[in-house]
Amino acid sequence: MAKLGAVNAVHLCREMKERGIKPDLQLYSLLLRSLAQEPFVVEAFAIFEDMKALGIHPDVGVYNTLIRTCRLEDPLVSLSIMDMMTEDRVPPNAETYELLMERYIASDNLERCMEIYAQAESGQAPLNIASVEKLIGLAAETYYPRLACQMAEYFEARAVRSLNVSTWVKCLISSADQLYAEGVSQCWEKLVDHLNLQPDEGLCIAVLHTAGRHGLPRLATSVISALKANNIDLREYHFAPLIQALCGEGLLEEAVLSINMMYEDGIEPTLQTVGPFMEWVHTNHDGIDRLWAVLDTVRSQNTPVHVMVINALIKASVDMGELQRAIGIFGALPQLDISPDLTTFEELLAGCVLLRHRELCNRLLDHMQQLQIKPRARTYQLLIELYLTQDTYEDAFFYLEEMKGQGMIPPVEVYNAIIRKCMQNGDTRHKIAVEDMRECGYTVSQEVQYLINHGTDGSPPEKPRTHLENEWLALLAKGKEAEVIAAAQFETDELLRNIVPTESERKAASGHDPEVQPEAKVAPASS
Repeated sequence: MAKLGAVNAVHLCREMKERGIKPDLQLYSLLLRSLAQEPFVVEAFAIFEDMKALGIHPDVGVYNTLIRTCRLEDPLVSLSIMDMMTEDRVPPNAETYELLMERYIASDNLERCMEIYAQAESGQAPLNIASVEKLIGLAAETYYPRLACQMAEYFEARAVRSLNVSTWVKCLISSADQLYAEGVSQCWEKLVDHLNLQPDEGLCIAVLHTAGRHGLPRLATSVISALKANNIDLREYHFAPLIQALCGEGLLEEAVLSINMMYEDGIEPTLQTVGPFMEWVHTNHDGIDRLWAVLDTVRSQNTPVHVMVINALIKASVDMGELQRAIGIFGALPQLDISPDLTTFEELLAGCVLLRHRELCNRLLDHMQQLQIKPRARTYQLLIELYLTQDTYEDAFFYLEEMKGQGMIPPVEVYNAIIRKCMQNGDTRHKIAVEDMRECGYTVSQEVQYLINHGTDGSPPEKPRTHLENEWLALLAKGKEAEVIAAAQFETDELLRNIVPTESERKAASGHDPEVQPEAKVAPASS
């Protein structure tokens, strides 16, 4: 139908010429508009040339129609039309720039769109709000949140009309995806505080991640309030960014109280939730003492301290090589009216693995039995790793069987460690470990298989040394290792006797003779 109308229009123009009626600019403009719908590019240029041949000077509307007709052609065609406008001294208007911009928005060419936008601003032909919103949306969708937010703020600062809410939402989504804190704060304040928008949970979580990463506790608190207003059930992953933001700003007391608020709402914090406490301890001088002082202040106000915060402090101490500090914190738990949980013992067992401290491990297991705390898979893994550090490692197989007896599947790392230990000591039980490993559905890695086949892990050989050099280096390494372990164990032994006494020490303290009733071997806690 459009093609038929265009053909009729051309025939009508030809009939007018035959009758000596000269077409005017308005007639040519209508004729070009009829060709723009299909579009008929060749015919449109032919009519345009015919118009100029008759001495009719095209105005900006004719050029805009010609650009619209070439919307499916290469963008260079539209640019050539702009050159023709320059030659004819026809200044472009806002519609001209909008038509050009639509071409590049369709191809996600943000750089060219910004160039056209700058030309429109300098040519005193500002774009309408629809084109500006499209440009802002393109900047947001192509991961330029700073540019999108700045353009939105600039437009609203000088325009009478305000941008659509959806445009600000796009800026907020883009800023949250890119963790752009300034844009997230700006858009959240605009949408939630001023426009009373209720964002969905997915967007709230993205904003929470930004608030946690950049230490924005006020923003995180506002998001939590918005989630509550939407009647969304709060979960651990909602509170975790809030804890991160509070710790990032050094508001440790508020972070501890937020953990308590989680617990009161029926949300159990995890070790990942209190991870920001550990990061803060690692990055601050005397972090262990300062965090403990905060906990002591909170407890002095008759406010409970959740055990998971203590676990974070113990883990941070162990990670920093301060096992004696971790034991001291463990011993001071009664002062805070806190009972240790399984995570507490596991983090202390991790320190035992680092120092190969078997005696401390036995005392901790004894304490776990007294509190009737049952071990889990990670507990058994730490026990096995500890006993594999000893010269006599029979207990590693004992706990492996105990673990399987509890219906737990040992992790592949446990089997790899057992195989390596057996290969180092020429123990043929590595074959049994490989069979068990395959029965559990694990695949023997190439590194472990190479170790089994060749007795080495396949690492490149070092530069050959003489026999005397090897003996000297071995003695030196062994001496230093023994010295470090002995020193660390000595620092903890006296503290241990006061904090986690053995069965014989407790009987001796109560008046029984430990020699008459010798200390029994520590067995794993039954499930």
